Amino acid sequence: MDKIIDGLKHYLFSWRALFTYSLFIFIISVIPIEASLGLSFSDKIFHFLIYGILSVTATNVFLLKKKRHPHFLSLAYAFLFGLFIELVQSFLPYRSFELVDIAANFLGGILGCLIKIV
Repeated sequence: MDKIIDGLKHYLFSWRALFTYSLFIFIISVIPIEASLGLSFSDKIFHFLIYGILSVTATNVFLLKKKRHPHFLSLAYAFLFGLFIELVQSFLPYRSFELVDIAANFLGGILGCLIKIV
């Protein structure tokens, strides 16, 4: 059982897991969505949670790889990745750039860092 847990931990804290999760976020961020869903507030909660998980994943990878300042790196990664996606969305006719999304992403990144610190 310990071998299975170690294998799972090794995968979840790997560059591959971070890349896969980042790709997942990118795909769901650029696909067309129905604009009239009325999910304005819950959309921000979704951003907050998704980027919180991204930050936890990034922090785990940076800690395992013994990078200096892993919490800062994960927060920077989450923020810059979210900013990149918002910039991409600004060029898509069915998406839009929103500063509030960037704020929700950043706050989620902070949550992820705090979870790993505590």
